[in-house]
Amino acid sequence: TNVQQSNLIEIDGSGSEIDKSAAAAGTHIVQNNSSSSNAEEYKDAIDCDVPENGKGLYVARKPRWWRIIAGRRGTKAQRKAINRMTQEGFVLPTLKRYNHHLLLGMVFQVPSGKILSADKILVPQSDCNEETSIGCSSNNGKRICLEIGFGLGDNLLANAWKFPNKNYLGAEIHQPGVGIALMRMEKARNSNSFWMEQTWVDDSDKKQQFFLEEKRNSTATCTEDPTTIAERPYDNLRIYPGDGIKLLAYLPSNSIDEIYLTFPDPWAEERDEKFRVIQETTLDDIAKVLKHGGYFYLATDSMDFHQWTQSVFNVVAERTGMWEKVIECPDRRFWLPVISKYEEKGLAQGRSTKCSCWKFVEQN
Repeated sequence: TNVQQSNLIEIDGSGSEIDKSAAAAGTHIVQNNSSSSNAEEYKDAIDCDVPENGKGLYVARKPRWWRIIAGRRGTKAQRKAINRMTQEGFVLPTLKRYNHHLLLGMVFQVPSGKILSADKILVPQSDCNEETSIGCSSNNGKRICLEIGFGLGDNLLANAWKFPNKNYLGAEIHQPGVGIALMRMEKARNSNSFWMEQTWVDDSDKKQQFFLEEKRNSTATCTEDPTTIAERPYDNLRIYPGDGIKLLAYLPSNSIDEIYLTFPDPWAEERDEKFRVIQETTLDDIAKVLKHGGYFYLATDSMDFHQWTQSVFNVVAERTGMWEKVIECPDRRFWLPVISKYEEKGLAQGRSTKCSCWKFVEQN
């Protein structure tokens, strides 16, 4: 039983998506512990009202076996870190209100040790329409980048350090990943030194980080209180502990400069296509929040998911005329500068990382 339970809750190295072997184990365990047929076990995965012509719709409610595997709570230490960092103003609340938008200018204010309560950062959509959306997405001139499914936060934290002139919003549904990322952030802020345990794509980034952190530390020793330094680690980073696709509904139109989707669950089975993050409807949601001229980046080591994404983008681009494929994907050092444990595992197993990019353009 103990062995089964450990297999049941296994997550891949990135923390953002379910390892397929663990998923298979989870399915096997559910079937062994229940007299239900395969169809019955799968029933709750299709209980969303998907019309017969619902191709292109994203189904957020996943199968029961997936929810059992993915629903693992964080450790006590991780949950405490989430609570402490929420109190400090780094964690967005669960957004259950409808017809509201995030007031991004408020979200990215320098943390003041106060909770980002819904009353402070949400405004009615009626107060944030096209004419007034500038106020909702105002961000002191900084570009805003959203990472959907950041796993353990390796890439998210690396970008927040490497590009301090940008603001980063990371969404992750799995509590252990959220907890680990926030523990790293909390430790960095307490020591006034950025997290430095990531594996960089370019060794020069590692050397530069080491040099700048040495300089930061020497500066900190010249002051009595390190909190008086103008910018502390991860002032430009906020965390949303939930489904990044659902978060899109709360973002103002024309408010995000770049969106990253890194190593999402490929949902390889044909019957599971509706669970894939990239669907026609999700691209419409992404188009709503991206600024004109904004970019969507994808990294995956699944050829099936890579081809699926190309196909969906082609269909939507032909329908709307608002997506343009970037033939040469921008250097990953500028958006995916680290190699996560999950990517390392894939490379060791012979899989290669495929990077793609699309530009959101004005409708012709």
